[in-house]
Amino acid sequence: MADQNITALPVATSPASSDQLLLVGATEEKLIDYDKLADAILTKLTSKQYTLDQGTKTLPAALNELNSNRVAVYIGKITTSKTGEIATNNFINGSSIKNIIAVKIFDSAGSRNIHTELYSYKTYAFVVAKNDAGDRLLNTELDIVAFYIK
Repeated sequence: MADQNITALPVATSPASSDQLLLVGATEEKLIDYDKLADAILTKLTSKQYTLDQGTKTLPAALNELNSNRVAVYIGKITTSKTGEIATNNFINGSSIKNIIAVKIFDSAGSRNIHTELYSYKTYAFVVAKNDAGDRLLNTELDIVAFYIK
C-alpha cells in the first residue's frame, strides 16, 4: 500500500460495521474495526471526568443529575398582559430565567397552537405567547406548564 497514492483510494461516506481503519500504535500499525473504534470512543466519552459548575462528573452522571432535578409544573390559567407577556415570577415563586428551561402554553379550548418565547432583561424574566402568525396574544387566558430546574 505504501506505493499507492492514498488520494486515489475510494472514499467511504458511511462506514459499515465491518470496515477497518488503520491505527498507528506506539510500537506497530494495526487495523481496528469501525464498530470497535466507535465503542472505544463512547467508553472514553462516558467514563471521562468533566469539570462542571457542580463539580467533576462523568457525562452520564451529569445528565442523570440534570434529569432528576428537572420538574414540570402545571401552573393553571393565567392571563397575558396587554403586551402579551407573562412574568415568570407570576407562576413559579422565586424562579428566575436561570432555572426555567421551557414553558408550554395551551389554549384552554384547544383550538389553536400557542408558541412561547422566554426572555429576560436584567432581573425581569417573562414569557411571550404568540399565535401561528407570530402575533402576541394580548389579554388572553391560557393554561401554563413550566419546566424548570430546582
